[in-house]
Amino acid sequence: RSSAASDVYKRQVPYPVESALSGVMKHYEYLKYRREFEIPQDWKGKDVKLNFGAVDFMCDVYINGKLAGSHKGGYDAFSFNITKLLKGGKNEIIVSVYDPTDNGINPVGKQRIEPEGYWYTPCSGIWQTVWLEPVSKGSIDSLKMIPNVTNGYLSITANAEEILQQVELEAYDNGKKVAEASGVANKEIKLKIPNAKLWSPESPFLYGVKLRNRKGEVTGVQRFGMRTFGVKDGNFVLNGKPVMLRGICQGNEY
Repeated sequence: RSSAASDVYKRQVPYPVESALSGVMKHYEYLKYRREFEIPQDWKGKDVKLNFGAVDFMCDVYINGKLAGSHKGGYDAFSFNITKLLKGGKNEIIVSVYDPTDNGINPVGKQRIEPEGYWYTPCSGIWQTVWLEPVSKGSIDSLKMIPNVTNGYLSITANAEEILQQVELEAYDNGKKVAEASGVANKEIKLKIPNAKLWSPESPFLYGVKLRNRKGEVTGVQRFGMRTFGVKDGNFVLNGKPVMLRGICQGNEY
């Protein structure tokens, strides 16, 4: 819906409103999405997360008329725990979006309201997948993993709503446990990786890492690579060796 014209469409999500697949093919600076949903009975006792792959550019999310959360940034994923806002039977979700494209201060790249030449059509509104997810209380929301090859460890921060809960980590090499560590959520944990196998394009080896929450439940399984990357003497350096990168984004002729 446009606040200016009050146009109402039955939209296909997740596609930007400017796309043919959305069923709209117009740009609106203000958008409002609405739909109803019900929570399955077998989700009882679980927390319910509402996940967005991406919404361009700013949005407010309401569940049954109450603000669940806000987000700014058109290219990253975000989630809200909506458990306390839910009720039995039908629930209502409203997503209010603002996307000025090149009329605002938001990063737009080559998007333009009036595209021509090498300027692109805008990508406004919900343009990535939206889904509901039942999770155990004390679940881990996301991981921040940074390899430190020099000192032989992987830095892991397990982000969770329940701060300072106990977290256990295990690293695997083709199913064999090679390291373990413990700590608390939202704080750095150093997982020692002895004699680490380094990742490279020629040998793209990845370790597996398993997480357990304070209840001992496995809350996630991820993969990671140990490698160093930087710049030395004007060259990109991977694992201490110069590496040549080849590629081009776009060439323009004037």
